[in-house]
Amino acid sequence: MKKTASLSFLLFMIIAACKKPKDLPEEQILTSRVFVYDEGRTKQSSLGTSIFVENSNPLITTKANNAGEYQLLTPSTGDSLVIVWAKPGYGTYKVHIKSVNSSLGINDINLGSPSTVTVNSLSATMIGDSVKLTIDISSPNITGEKYVRLIHRKNATGISIDSPIKADGGIYQVQNGVNVLTIAKIAFSNYVPHTGDIIYIRAYGDSFYGNLYSTPSEKLVFPNLNRNTCPETSFAW
Repeated sequence: MKKTASLSFLLFMIIAACKKPKDLPEEQILTSRVFVYDEGRTKQSSLGTSIFVENSNPLITTKANNAGEYQLLTPSTGDSLVIVWAKPGYGTYKVHIKSVNSSLGINDINLGSPSTVTVNSLSATMIGDSVKLTIDISSPNITGEKYVRLIHRKNATGISIDSPIKADGGIYQVQNGVNVLTIAKIAFSNYVPHTGDIIYIRAYGDSFYGNLYSTPSEKLVFPNLNRNTCPETSFAW
């Protein structure tokens, strides 16, 4: 009798050990690629790029190989999650997935580098239906591609990358020294300006792959942007 009870207990323990706890989420393998670049469009090695689920405990993480390929084990169902791509000395990019389901998939990610561009001066002049921006920049990157990003808003001075209300004006390629950009006035019309409105513009060094993303609270983040810049300029609509 004692032997039968022992065998029954042992069988129960084996079955229990093989069962997956119901409260653990189902998992899936995310297979994709990440490519790393300098502040322009020159490809760098992807080896060692980390891909992980933010705030996961224990940390769900993996690394890309030299070809940028990786596999990340992620939940296939459940609450929202944030996937992060990062490499030391390069940029950081995040994707906020609001609803996790079994069809989770991520396209190839292009990870840029922090900009080396400092904006020394910025001025704006109206020419018909266009705005002429004169931008003086400096960078230790002598021969490689360099870019500036414009942000703008109407009728409110003191615009900066940290301003809660701003519009992204895109990036423009520049060279060391003085650069003249002629941009259609309509490019600054995000907030439906009217005659007499003042449009305030600020320029920052940024990378071709700026890796701009939004937080769950819808705050814009510019991970590769260089904060060394000059005061804003403006023009009347």
